[in-house]
Parts: sequence; C-alpha cells; structure tokens
Amino acid sequence: MIKKDTNINVLENNKIKCLIDIKGGRILSFSRDTKEFLSDKNINPNLYGSTFWPAPQSIWNWPPPIMLDEAEYNTQNNNNKLILISPADDILNIFFKKEFILTNNYLEINYIIKNISVKNIKVAPWEVTRVTKGGIAFFPKGFNKVWGNNIDLMKIKEENNIIWYKSELIKYPDHTKLFNNGKEGWLAYVQDDYIFIKQFEEILPKYIAPGEDGIEIYANPTDNYIELENIGKYEQIMPRNEIKYNVKWYIEKIDDNISVYAGNMDLVKLVRKILFNKKPEVNSK
Repeated sequence: MIKKDTNINVLENNKIKCLIDIKGGRILSFSRDTKEFLSDKNINPNLYGSTFWPAPQSIWNWPPPIMLDEAEYNTQNNNNKLILISPADDILNIFFKKEFILTNNYLEINYIIKNISVKNIKVAPWEVTRVTKGGIAFFPKGFNKVWGNNIDLMKIKEENNIIWYKSELIKYPDHTKLFNNGKEGWLAYVQDDYIFIKQFEEILPKYIAPGEDGIEIYANPTDNYIELENIGKYEQIMPRNEIKYNVKWYIEKIDDNISVYAGNMDLVKLVRKILFNKKPEVNSK
C-alpha cells in the first residue's frame, strides 16, 4: 500500500514499513515490528537515512549535488510503484529517477541515471545507507584486498572469506572507511535480533569507479551512525540515454537458535537462504 503524508510517502504491508521523503528522494525509515534500522536527523541533521549519489566522488567533491541529494523530487504513483524524479543537475548533466516497489518480502528499488547532455558521460550508481551503530556488518570478500582509511581502528575480521565489522558505540580519532569489491552481490547488517540485507548486482574489478569499490563501509568518528554503501558498474551513458541500478532491501527477524556474533556462519547461511531460496510475490494490497 502506498499513501502520502505531506512530503512523506509511506509504503507499508503487514511486514515492512518504509518512509520516503520527496526532498532528495531520501529513504527516511525502513522498519519491521518496532525495529528501525536507518539513522535519523537526531543523530545528524544533514547526514541521515538512505540516499543515492553518482560515483566516483571525485566528479563532484563534497558536499553532494544539491539537486540530487536535497532538492524536492516530483512524485508519481503507478499502481504499486512509487516514482520520484529529481530536478536536473546542470553541472553533471544528469537527473535521477527512483522507483520503489514494496513486495510481500522486500523493498525493490530501481535507481535510474539519465544523461541530459549531448556528450557521453561516465558514472556509476552509488547507494549510501546510514544505520545506527552497535550492529554487525558482513559480506563475502571479493577479488581484491580490503583497503581503506584507518581500517585498523575498525578491527575488521575475515573468516571463511567473509568480511565482518562489529560497529561500536565509541568515538574514533579520525574518519574510517573500508573498501572491497565484494562477491555474491549482498551486504548485511545485524542488530537487535533483526537482519537488514541489501542485494545488488555483483561487479567485476574492471567496472569499479576510480577511487571507489563495489562495497564500502564508513564509520562516522563522532556521531552514532555508519554507512552501508554499494556501488554499481562504472560505465558510459550515451546522450539522452540512461542506466538502471536495481537493489532489493530485506528485513527479517533472526530465529532464537541463531547466535549473533561476528564470524557466525549461521548468519551467512541465513542471508543466502533469504536471498536465493525465496521467490516473493508483489503485494497487491
């Protein structure tokens, strides 16, 4: 079911609830029962929820493009699909379209980048999802080594070709971020006996954007949030053409017989079961 409350679009069924702001087309909330995963404005007034950027960051530097990250998006409803369209960014010569479809078991998102110039543009899709600290992030290690900024502070753990990061409610002396291209096309985060999974296309090293990687995890040094980031193929978009990046979000309750700790392969088996054994149907309510 899709409904609108002022500037906020609400997607909800009997399992999942998602709030999406027309400002920046930003996902404000992703919850099940009473468990919320996304960080909010109380943690950081500017960096909250889940957003979408063009990669690499070197094409725009900081801060993110206002037209894509903060400006008001045009809203369309097409049956069970919510569509948000950004204003054009006349510097990068692109605009975004975001399509949201809530199924019985997951939220499906199509991110579309449209080239509005008369020249080819090379860019990659980049989803940046901010969650509160205190959980465990993990994903299958890719072809390259884990690299990054001050990752010794993050105390990354590698077991059975799985990268584990246990985020703590502590302040770091500096910004920290890990990079890896990842395998299998997923990144998971466990907190309070719930698991949040992002599923996306696995990319080969030759498609990685300069200075970036397929999976990135950033930990804010002072505020109570980390970023779960996934980046798609770095590729050319011809004039007036577009590329699409498909992502699926899951949130599930973890059975009591599965212990939650970094390195537990039962958590990995759970992710693989959720992603590869289910064939959800679209919720028509």
